[in-house]
Amino acid sequence: MTDSFSRYLFGSSSDASSARHETDTNVTNTSQTLYIGPSTTNPNLSVVQYEGTPQSTPPLYSIAPHAMLPGMFIVYRGLPDPTGQTGPIGHIKSSSEHSAELNLRGCAMKLKMSQLTGDYSITGTPMGKLKWKANALTGCSSLTLCDSHGKKLAKTKTKKAGLGDQKIEMLVLYDEMVVEIAVLTAYQTKVIGERVVSTVLEVVQAMAGT
Repeated sequence: MTDSFSRYLFGSSSDASSARHETDTNVTNTSQTLYIGPSTTNPNLSVVQYEGTPQSTPPLYSIAPHAMLPGMFIVYRGLPDPTGQTGPIGHIKSSSEHSAELNLRGCAMKLKMSQLTGDYSITGTPMGKLKWKANALTGCSSLTLCDSHGKKLAKTKTKKAGLGDQKIEMLVLYDEMVVEIAVLTAYQTKVIGERVVSTVLEVVQAMAGT
């Protein structure tokens, strides 16, 4: 693990083990919430911004479908540059109904949904294996991002069953890379969740003969 990741995951203290067991009360004091939703000017573009930011403010990140490759999304810092001088920072590519391959600033990651638990495992990150864990009561509409030690890094919430706009609350001191990993993987969990719901509805309708 790099020094920068260690600093914001465990703080500046040398006692990482103690920091790893930080209480939820202390974590909440450092949280910030981001919002992922459709652009008000481009319905094909999803934008990421801090909750409560005026709509006229340029987004932190934007996610756009690839023009030529269905199932692929391109990720930008800010808005896409129409001149092409500033390129994307990454992309997301669906590899199956329940999994995806992600690339963020040259870091290749994989996201896979467990059909048994509804959890999403993430491999290939600089922090090691991460997991978006589904809430036992609300299912995929509420997920918590945890590291391999069980430390809570972020949580996300959608309206229901992974559908609708997302809110991501960061639960630890963090740098930009962690925010980007949380945003990209959370976005894709919603994409997969919507796909699963759509498949289930198709099966139900077929069984009902509609």
